[in-house]
Amino acid sequence: MTDYSTIRGASLTLRDLFKEHITDDPDLTLSGVPIDLRSPRELELATLTDAVSVWLYRVVLQPDLVNQPGRRINPGETERCSTPLQLSYLITPMHTNPLTEHTLMGRAIQVIRDHGQLGGSSLRGVLAGSPTTMKLSFEMSGTAEQNTLWWSLQSQHRAAISLIIEGVAIDSHLPPQSSPPDLTQQFGYAQIVSVT
Repeated sequence: MTDYSTIRGASLTLRDLFKEHITDDPDLTLSGVPIDLRSPRELELATLTDAVSVWLYRVVLQPDLVNQPGRRINPGETERCSTPLQLSYLITPMHTNPLTEHTLMGRAIQVIRDHGQLGGSSLRGVLAGSPTTMKLSFEMSGTAEQNTLWWSLQSQHRAAISLIIEGVAIDSHLPPQSSPPDLTQQFGYAQIVSVT
């Protein structure tokens, strides 16, 4: 069961995934580059020049799953509906050397593509030990949306990729609810003897 800290768990999972494949990688170009959950603008203001920003910038409900009924626990009780989420992250490599920035971008793309589903021991926070499977995919955002995003950050436009995470939900903290009664129907038939 997950709770209101599901989003935190998803961010920690994503951070640790990139840390394992970038910060802790033996490749000297990647090794030691930190993964930071702050926005590129916040990193600029903190004068942090070498990092990969993994910034959560949008949280929306997954419309196709929002009305999914709760699971029946026993004949008289049903779980309350979960709130399924779609999380959007902006992955922005930042480095003083442009070629290293390009290498970091390529590695980030490779990691996302190679780890399209995360579950089990990869999950962190409240998601650890849950049956959750996070699904990672690229978001195909247009130039106008990217420009709006960078304008709202009040930051210089940088090469970045948008990542979508699906498969995470916030469970209700309310107790199970009574299930609607099972409907029963009785069927009968009769033989037609004659027609007049």
